[in-house]
Amino acid sequence: MSVNRLEELVNQLTVSDEKNSNEIPDKGLDEFVSLANGADVENDEFRRKFAQSVGDLARKEKYRELLGKRNVIQSLAQFAKTSSSVDVFYEVSRAVGNLCYDHPNNRKRSNDEGLVDLFMSFIQREERNLQKVVCGALANLADQTEYIQEKLSSSQETLKRLVTLCRVPSESTTTPSSSEPSTEITTTTQQQQPQQQPPPPQQQQVVKELEVQMMAARALNNIGEQTEFVNRIIDAGAVQVLMEILHSNPKSTSPLVLIEAINALTTLCVHYEHGAAFIESGGLLELLEQLSHPDLTFDVHEAACSFIVDLSENDGLKTKITNNTAIVNKLVSGLSISDEQKKKNYTKILSNLSLSESNVQSLFKHLSTFIECLSSEDLNAKYTASTVIGNLARTDDNCVKIMETGNIVDLMLNNLSTTTDIRLQCVTLGALRNLSLLPSNKGKLIAKGIIPQLVKALDSENDHVKYASIGTIKILSTANPGVCSEFIENGLYSRLIKIASKTEEGHDPRVQYEAARIISVYASFRQFRFELLQNGGTASQVALVQSDYVVLQHEGAKALSEFAAYGQFHGEIQQSGVIRRLVSVSRE
Repeated sequence: MSVNRLEELVNQLTVSDEKNSNEIPDKGLDEFVSLANGADVENDEFRRKFAQSVGDLARKEKYRELLGKRNVIQSLAQFAKTSSSVDVFYEVSRAVGNLCYDHPNNRKRSNDEGLVDLFMSFIQREERNLQKVVCGALANLADQTEYIQEKLSSSQETLKRLVTLCRVPSESTTTPSSSEPSTEITTTTQQQQPQQQPPPPQQQQVVKELEVQMMAARALNNIGEQTEFVNRIIDAGAVQVLMEILHSNPKSTSPLVLIEAINALTTLCVHYEHGAAFIESGGLLELLEQLSHPDLTFDVHEAACSFIVDLSENDGLKTKITNNTAIVNKLVSGLSISDEQKKKNYTKILSNLSLSESNVQSLFKHLSTFIECLSSEDLNAKYTASTVIGNLARTDDNCVKIMETGNIVDLMLNNLSTTTDIRLQCVTLGALRNLSLLPSNKGKLIAKGIIPQLVKALDSENDHVKYASIGTIKILSTANPGVCSEFIENGLYSRLIKIASKTEEGHDPRVQYEAARIISVYASFRQFRFELLQNGGTASQVALVQSDYVVLQHEGAKALSEFAAYGQFHGEIQQSGVIRRLVSVSRE
């Protein structure tokens, strides 16, 4: 009788939900929950059906909240503790897993009812379907929940079992569960699949194995969110087994399994100690080699590259990566692949590796590849090449070699004049700035026509572009009135004074100050002062004096003292109200 009423209530709730997703009949839901304490509560078929219904409802967020508040988890825990049916265990595990998806309160309720401990015992069983939903439930319970992560990671028996379940399926048969439920547990990366005809029994067994692998890897990933728990998972042998998954032929496994394995590796290896061990043991090189497999899906490739990007962002691991010639060669070869989306990942990794001065030398021998990328049609390849070359140029020896190699500057200036991409403009200007720091390079850069390009960049609406250009202009202008004259002839004054006078909200004050500082440099040459004053240069130096930075105050004060030699501009200086500030600065 209770089973029939249960089905009626579930149908009513489903129909009501379809009609109006925002209204749920409390009376019907209360009666549904009360059936867990009814006359058929000792009946395993009723228990299975009730838990299955909870699991179905809990796939929606609103039911997770409403059922949790009505103590349905307590009833499910009682079912699991008093039954010996694998079918009941399956449905209870699935229901609790769904209730705990993205729901901290239900995780606490489940833990308080002893379900985490119960699932730790269930996972030792051999039924594949049960293993799958228990792993999924543990993954949802552990997600961003430190006290459950602590409990699970403190059990080496549980961790070793999860690691074992991650192993690549063998040819041996396993014990199937006594039922074949068609519903799945709700998890973070779940994807809806179209209904298909059931596959042959042998293929069904393979699918079960893969599903267990996927859920076990996800559970390890979620348990390992805290550094202290990572060590315990690694001690259980997780990294080696996860790498076994990645070594498997993509045709013989599921892309979702590979992605979960990569996600778990990311969690375990982003910390320096474990990342270093992964690189030194050959894991990273093996992963890069696997990325060239023709049957690897795009999503798996993206997940793997995202993991490598994370490794490349760790300063200590950058050195480990770039010290391995084979790894660097593999990464650079990624710039030549035809798939633009995949190539983008390699450009990001190489850009990260080049950011550390101690690591860039390993990239220098690939300079010819980066030069080719400067003329590529691919924007990301250009961006990476400019970034790497700019970072290579942070040493004097490299600056000399770069200027002597090919037509690098010509290509960069061409990119600067033709692209509208802000990122490429910024890194190109940054690379040219680094090259200009070496005195012997300045004349060569000017001879190649850098000055008009730098002045033109000041017209950009982007503050980062203007800031990058100003930095290079200042380096080239210092102590060289001839260069200053050339900049002036190309329209520098009007642009600098316009930038230096921009004070409206939304503009980076650094750009304004740096523009004013260049005017200070030009004011140090007598032949430029009068023209500066005629074009409104006084206001920019007043802004420096009135800033909160001592260096800027002194630079502005020095320029104003130079301007004071021109009596016709005394009134302008006095009206600016800067005299009192100048007295204060001089005392300081």
